[in-house]
Amino acid sequence: MLSVSSPSLQAGRSAEAAALPIVAKDLMIDPIQIAQAISQGADAVLLVASAVADDLPALLDACTLMGCEAMVEVHTRDEIYLAEECGASLFLVNERDRATGRLVLGHASALSPALPPDATCLACGGIQRIDQVRALRRAGYDGVVLGRVLAGPDGDNLLAQIAADSEAAPSSSPSPSPSPSPS
Repeated sequence: MLSVSSPSLQAGRSAEAAALPIVAKDLMIDPIQIAQAISQGADAVLLVASAVADDLPALLDACTLMGCEAMVEVHTRDEIYLAEECGASLFLVNERDRATGRLVLGHASALSPALPPDATCLACGGIQRIDQVRALRRAGYDGVVLGRVLAGPDGDNLLAQIAADSEAAPSSSPSPSPSPSPS
């Protein structure tokens, strides 16, 4: 999964990334933004539950009607329950507190028991080492969204480690797949 903001959507459709779904990371608060993101090549949009709480049902419906996947970012159990009640099926738990910008390591693992078992659940925020990816896999996450680490000197190494772990993992347990996300 390639995650970008709208000015970069078309650029994200490079030949090597053509097979990856593109997620528009703009702050979506209106269905017209979803339509614009789709028209620019997005396969999915990010809906931040804390920012759109009252409008989440309508935005999820808009995504469904327009044929676009909705990735719902959650930070609390209440947001998880709200998103689940509204029909979300793709959850993103961010270890970075949006209000303060602080990283809260272990936050995703603490919230994982509240996530719906039939949903696709991803974790993001400050993931820089393979031990973090493995801990998130043990906590039940289906994948990780990588950001700043990919721009650094250890990005390729981390991707190679994740790929090696995914190949070695038994098929009965989910293997987090890396999802590049320029941050």
